[in-house]
Formats: sequence, structure tokens, C-alpha cells
Amino acid sequence: MINIDRAVGASVGRASRLPALLGACLAGVLGCSGDPDAARAVGASGTVKVKGQPLESGTIQFVPEKGRAATGKITGGRFVLTTNEPDDGAIAGKHAVAIISQKELPAKPGAEPEMVSVIDKKYGSTETSGLTVEIPAGGKTDIAIDLP
Repeated sequence: MINIDRAVGASVGRASRLPALLGACLAGVLGCSGDPDAARAVGASGTVKVKGQPLESGTIQFVPEKGRAATGKITGGRFVLTTNEPDDGAIAGKHAVAIISQKELPAKPGAEPEMVSVIDKKYGSTETSGLTVEIPAGGKTDIAIDLP
């Protein structure tokens, strides 16, 4: 005699694993970004200084002429860019650059704390910063940005 519950349970178990297996295979082929047309990032990191001193903290963004932008967290004046996966760098080519760095001012009695920019606000947009960086096909890990 055939155990119907066991036979049906086995086929349902295999069938329910199929979507997960296909998803894992597809992710392996496409990469984590899921975009087969995504340009490959190359290593990109460097430093940001203001008046010769490392910028304590902030965020930096590299926007290429074509493709996905890269971002990075600035800590102690250093940054590593991320495009598709953590710390994978930026797409090779010319990039417009934006930098944001803010600090919180103590609140006055009865008021909320105020966030103020540590650097000139023009650097907060790729359209107004005037900053550009070329990332070669082999990557660039010595990017040096010096703000006045």
C-alpha cells in the first residue's frame, strides 16, 4: 500500500523549493544588482580635506555621465565608494562629485536642534559643486579632494 500523505508531502516539498533554487541560480548569474546591463564598478576610494584638514564626516556621491551613481561615507577624511555592492567602487569614466557634511547645533531652550552645513552648501549638488573626477578603467584608490 502507498502512503498518500508521504508521497504528496514529498512532491509539495520539492515544488516549494523550486522557486528558491531558481532565484538563487538567477542571483548568481546576474549578481546582486539584478541588472545584467549594469556596468562593472572598479575600485575607487580616497580622501576629502577642507582647508588642508581631513573632513571629519559626511557623504560623497560620484555621478557618472552614464550609468549608476556611487556613494560613500566619509569618516576621518577617508571614503570608499559603493555602486552595486558594498565598497565595490565606481563605474569608470568622468564623474561629477557632490559632498554633504553637517553637524548638529545644540538646541536653544524650547527649540529643536539645528543641522548646519560644515562646508559650503554649493558642494552638496553635482550641478553646483564644480568638482569632477576621472575614474580610469583600472580604478583609482588615491582620489584626493581638497576644498577651500
